Amino acid sequence: MGMDSIGRESGDGKKRPIRTLVVDDSALIRKTVELRLRKVGHEVTTAEDGEEAFRQAMNAPFDLVVSDVTMGAISGVHLCRMLRSDPHTRDLPIVLLTGEDDPRSRFWGRSAGADAYIGKGQMATGLLPAIERVLERRPPGEARQMTSRSVDPLARLSEVLDRHLYDAVVMSEAQRLMDHVSERREFCERALDFLGDVIGCAYAVLRIEGANGDESHALLARAPCPEPISLAVRGAIALPPPIEPLAVLRKHDPRHAERPTSGETYRFAIEAGGERLGELALYGGHKGVSAQDERTATIVARTLGPVVKSMLLLEDTRRLATTDALTGLANRRRTTERLQEEMRRAARHGVPLSVLLCDIDRFKSVNDTYGHNAGDEVLRAVATALGCTLREVDMVGRWGGEEFLTILPDTGLAGAAVAAERVRAAIEALPAFEDGPASVTTSVGVAAYVRGIGLEAFVERADKALYEAKESGRNCVILAPAEDEPSADDLETVRPGTESAA
Repeated sequence: MGMDSIGRESGDGKKRPIRTLVVDDSALIRKTVELRLRKVGHEVTTAEDGEEAFRQAMNAPFDLVVSDVTMGAISGVHLCRMLRSDPHTRDLPIVLLTGEDDPRSRFWGRSAGADAYIGKGQMATGLLPAIERVLERRPPGEARQMTSRSVDPLARLSEVLDRHLYDAVVMSEAQRLMDHVSERREFCERALDFLGDVIGCAYAVLRIEGANGDESHALLARAPCPEPISLAVRGAIALPPPIEPLAVLRKHDPRHAERPTSGETYRFAIEAGGERLGELALYGGHKGVSAQDERTATIVARTLGPVVKSMLLLEDTRRLATTDALTGLANRRRTTERLQEEMRRAARHGVPLSVLLCDIDRFKSVNDTYGHNAGDEVLRAVATALGCTLREVDMVGRWGGEEFLTILPDTGLAGAAVAAERVRAAIEALPAFEDGPASVTTSVGVAAYVRGIGLEAFVERADKALYEAKESGRNCVILAPAEDEPSADDLETVRPGTESAA
């Protein structure tokens, strides 16, 4: 599109001139720009400052604004933000002019929504091509229906700047949610607390989608929220029935007295780099969701994208550092950490604690006979059997090679013997492996915690019991006594078919 052909076809097929508003506090610059634009067919209106320009833009339709950056009370950047904030002028192409083409001014103008930024020293060769490019990206539209409006430019500027300041503070606070956050629950609790400060609707639900399909939900309730949360309430506030909320923050507000029944839910995607990571959902009941809450939720959801992505990457890093890659169980490092935690709890509260040390019988022959791929399949199958057999509060980790250590909180020796026999039977009952052994068995050593004992000594008790199980013919459970100095003669054997000899 050449500059000599710029125009908009009217209803009769004829081109109308581009209506351009030129703003500059220098009469010479105004005249220079006006003459250049009139020469290529623009219909030009001029203003000597930002206040006059804003009033004219509110009362007459324009296709383009060319404005100086540095003026009086309302600069070109201010004018740009004000025009972008009004629905009548938000799409109006804007070109900013400056005496000094410095990077900071260029960035500030671009962040305000300017379409192009030209140094006054380059106007002779750069202004018309820049305008041509801008009008190609934002072609002049139909004439806007303008009504004469009495708008105080300084009052509008104050309103716009206050809104931008509010948005900046909201984004900053949302970004800070990752400060000192070590895990997802804490993040969701802090996010709820923050949402309670900036969103006034009846209910808000924050959903985080983990990389492994694990979802977390957090609920902010300003209106009554029954306990437990009924299916009807869950459906109304977009909380899936099968999932309990990770956290519930109750901030009762008498303006939201109704219980949720039905109504529209507003959803805002949480994304980063095109990847969906969750969503923020608002429910306002019969009052609906205010425009301010909707706008704030949009800002929060957009800001939370990179924050949530960082948190999930941290989770993945932590998981990789503490998980055995082959079996998916906790690795030795994480298992040791958990055992230390449980030992401290047992010592502090005087509660029982036991461990099982399991070793797959004749595992070397599996690798030698069927190959390491078959050995890996056996390890994975045994890991799965261990996980399915134990309680949720128990923890099983890969201790090394073909050994697995299971931690049984609040469990004495007798209960541990029952658990050990259940584990032994489950592994013995595994089906035949394709291209592998027909069956596998395991030997189990069991030890109970003795107050004052160290971690290495505690595991050593189970290891000695495991050694005795191997010596006793394998595929059995042996219990180590709880005395400080156990001996081989004191070790007790649990044979297949019995739960405990204790």
